[in-house]
Amino acid sequence: MNWLVLAIFVAFIFGQFFKWSQSRGHLPSVVVSSNYLVLGGLLTVYSLVTSTIHLSSAVLMIGAATGVCLISTMLALTRGLEVNHSAPILTSFRLSILIPVVASTMFWQETLSRTQGVGIGLALTSLMLMTQRVGKEKIGHSSHQGVGLICLVFFLHGAGMVCMRWIHHAGLDDQRQQVLLVASLIAGTGGAIFSWVVRCPLRKTDLIMGSSLGLFNLFGLTVMLTAISKLDASVFFPIQGCATVILDNLFSHLYWRERLTSQTAVGAALGAASMFLII
Repeated sequence: MNWLVLAIFVAFIFGQFFKWSQSRGHLPSVVVSSNYLVLGGLLTVYSLVTSTIHLSSAVLMIGAATGVCLISTMLALTRGLEVNHSAPILTSFRLSILIPVVASTMFWQETLSRTQGVGIGLALTSLMLMTQRVGKEKIGHSSHQGVGLICLVFFLHGAGMVCMRWIHHAGLDDQRQQVLLVASLIAGTGGAIFSWVVRCPLRKTDLIMGSSLGLFNLFGLTVMLTAISKLDASVFFPIQGCATVILDNLFSHLYWRERLTSQTAVGAALGAASMFLII
């Protein structure tokens, strides 16, 4: 459980770093791309220096799939926040924890007790309540585009988490850093190509912010993959998702001075209750 607690805090800190970056006007695509490129570069240098690089076909396949999901999710998420209300986009992002739980029971025969099922139901309800904030009205965009992006964020983020769980069931726990190396290089390259195509300017402040996130993710994603390898999907994903959102809301209220509504408080209480049932 120590790994789970650590994974919750690194996810929370990363989210706050990213929120702070947006508040400073940094370009998301440049920040995300440089984050993954720095992470991949550091892992490459480490693997070469320690002679531990071993890119098997399984590592390349799962790493490539994970990398595509990671960068696609971030690009769809940032685009979705531009053309839609923040609440449905964030809700679809958080509720995608359902996908790896379902995939793990269907494909890898992980067990899910009735009590855990009730707990996951409470967790999903909690996430919906805590992420249903009123966003600014978005105008000049097709409603079909907004709905499409909501669905895209849900499935892409869920697929990315399935890929991370796949590492364990493919027997690659000892090679998870190699998988992360491939995933981060592909995600960073994909993001860099996107930034070039849409002509994003390369500002020093954006690159510094992205590089800082990459350094943090060297620790954060390693912690997350370790926690995923040690816990069932039905335990890790709902608890990590709920706990992170609870911390996000509390910190937003205390630091960012955002109003904590009664709906959010009810969601937090349900989230706390769900954790006891899932464990």
